[in-house]
Amino acid sequence: MKDPCSGFRPIVLIAQNDEDDLRILQEASLKYDKYDVVLATTGQEIVDKINETCFDAVIIGLRFRDLTGSTLAYLIHAFDPLIKIGFLTNYNTASLIEAVERLDCTF
Repeated sequence: MKDPCSGFRPIVLIAQNDEDDLRILQEASLKYDKYDVVLATTGQEIVDKINETCFDAVIIGLRFRDLTGSTLAYLIHAFDPLIKIGFLTNYNTASLIEAVERLDCTF
């Protein structure tokens, strides 16, 4: 008997304000081909997509032109507390990691 979940592909929203970085992440996700990936470059675009689609995970940067990553994490968890959120950034100070963990997110 075939497992009914064998065809399941998690839907992941990947958002970065730098379009070149976002393109690199998209190319990497296409090579891995395990997830359905949706892309965004602004905070408002993230909020709109969260309202349209049921995501399994969201990977976001710390800053966007219109909203901060922490504000977005708060809004996403207010909408659906089960969505896993990860931050992708070049900054990795202990205080930043602690702040991200307080938001119930990963770094």
